[in-house]
Amino acid sequence: MTLTDEMVAFVVTATPPEAALTMAADHLDSMGAELRRGGDAVAAAHPGGPPTAMNRAWRMALGALNADADGWPVIAATVIALQQDSPADLDAADALAVGTVVAEWMVDALTSATAAERWSARGIAGLIGAGVAAGRLLGLNEAGVRNVVGLCATQAAGLRAAEGTEAGAVQAAKAAADAVESATLARHGFTSAADGLGGRRGLFALLAPGATPRSDFIWTRT
Repeated sequence: MTLTDEMVAFVVTATPPEAALTMAADHLDSMGAELRRGGDAVAAAHPGGPPTAMNRAWRMALGALNADADGWPVIAATVIALQQDSPADLDAADALAVGTVVAEWMVDALTSATAAERWSARGIAGLIGAGVAAGRLLGLNEAGVRNVVGLCATQAAGLRAAEGTEAGAVQAAKAAADAVESATLARHGFTSAADGLGGRRGLFALLAPGATPRSDFIWTRT
């Protein structure tokens, strides 16, 4: 089983425990107003472009200004942006809970390799976590989630040096927009590599050679 297989199986079959759902709902409540305010401020400064989910995610994540805040504002921005299209049908807390576990798994995996120190581990992990959260939110099947992971992996970027700066906020905004785009493309049949994470040409080989990912996904982190 490849790394991508493990992640896809988790995303498709996971049943978040009540504690994880409560925590995710609390994060959405606490971050949601701030993200929306930030998005509105950015929209007022840069009003061009249609109010698509991708555009909303970009604006909200950029408006947050601090990608290193507690929780995962990149994932929350992605979830909220998509939820606004059909709020009655989408379980935002579930998607955020699953995306958060995946993002934290990615951070652990990326930071287990010295070479990864030059990249923004949180930025890259946030993109993958936001992508699978979007896929979960949109009800994608196993093939769809696999394509989301691959589409996100091929767009993964971000410099460690930019973290904590306004450039870091741009990285976060791009990650949120890319996550929405990847899930939307996958929903419409776009494909990607079968193992976008592992193998000789996958994300880890490029950004974190020698990484040692855990073999499981942990709901509760200390």
